[in-house]
Amino acid sequence: MRKAFFGFAFVLVLLASALSLIPLIPANYWWITGLDFTRLHLLLVLIAASAILLISSPRRPLAWVAAAVGLAAIVYNASKLAPYLPFGEETAVAVAECPEESRLRVLVVNVNGRLENADALFRIVRGYDPDLLLAVETDAWWDEQLATLKPAFAGSVQQVAGARAYFGMHLFSKHPLVESEILFPVSDGVPAIRAEVGMPTGGTVLFYGLHPRPPRPFQSSVMRDAQLMLAATAARESTGATVVAGDFNAVPWEPVLRRMLRIGGLLDPRAGRGYLASYNAQKPIFYWPIDHILATRELGVTGFDRGPAFGSDHWPVVADLCHRPDLAETRAAPPPEPGDIEAAESVISSAVSQARSPADNAGHRNQQGPARF
Repeated sequence: MRKAFFGFAFVLVLLASALSLIPLIPANYWWITGLDFTRLHLLLVLIAASAILLISSPRRPLAWVAAAVGLAAIVYNASKLAPYLPFGEETAVAVAECPEESRLRVLVVNVNGRLENADALFRIVRGYDPDLLLAVETDAWWDEQLATLKPAFAGSVQQVAGARAYFGMHLFSKHPLVESEILFPVSDGVPAIRAEVGMPTGGTVLFYGLHPRPPRPFQSSVMRDAQLMLAATAARESTGATVVAGDFNAVPWEPVLRRMLRIGGLLDPRAGRGYLASYNAQKPIFYWPIDHILATRELGVTGFDRGPAFGSDHWPVVADLCHRPDLAETRAAPPPEPGDIEAAESVISSAVSQARSPADNAGHRNQQGPARF
């Protein structure tokens, strides 16, 4: 029995260690991208398997060699996850108080198009009373239900699934929308929202709502990555406060998310406040933070949290932001690293080529113009 435990744990440590390092390969294959999602799972497996190794065969040199390999992988995975644990450093600018006219509470919720339970969502909306509400994966049924929220908001914009989009998107704003538009930045099948929100102070906040399709088996992550890179580029070119939010279908320690922060000058309010997984509320084994609210330096953070479950496979996420342009002088966002801009341009170019290809698996009209936000 001891030999069986040793053999099982030995193989498990080596396998989990190898899987931890495979995402270092600079490729966008679905199975490589997917391994980045499993870092918490790999960390727990490595801790348990390494402990079994040393307990079952403490005198075998091979057990100590494997445990040393496992320890290196444990440290590597832990270093990736550390910023998203409660003791991690808060990278966004934290502010203790915010004047009412500068407050911007952003609520992001993936309603799950198969769910038809609007009352539970409406209770959450009433409880948080957001200034900006972004609902993604909406369809015609949700469009009808969400229409009842319009009297409580000053402006709204929506794209209903089934017309041109895989997933619908709805944005509601308590503040006037100076301008707003539905964009298809990479291909006709995947919409995004761009809106300029007029603040009571007289300034504006640029908002981008995203919901790229997740990388699926035997598909690359190019289309998802390109939309994230386009949003990052738009934030970089903006001269004022910018929020990029939505279901990114990417975890925050993925290389594409790290590059997005650097290129866009964006800060992540989740960092230092906990793992706060937003998916899967129905199958906790898939426990990943994939819904995000990112902001530039002009927006301080008074809070970031995960909302209650309401029947969807996603939990809502909410950020309390404070529009204070003077904050830009107090905290610098991580600058782009060498090769970041070139990598972004490359993935955008690849996505556009894929969208225009006759073999485009989207099943929608191919995009004819250049990718843009």
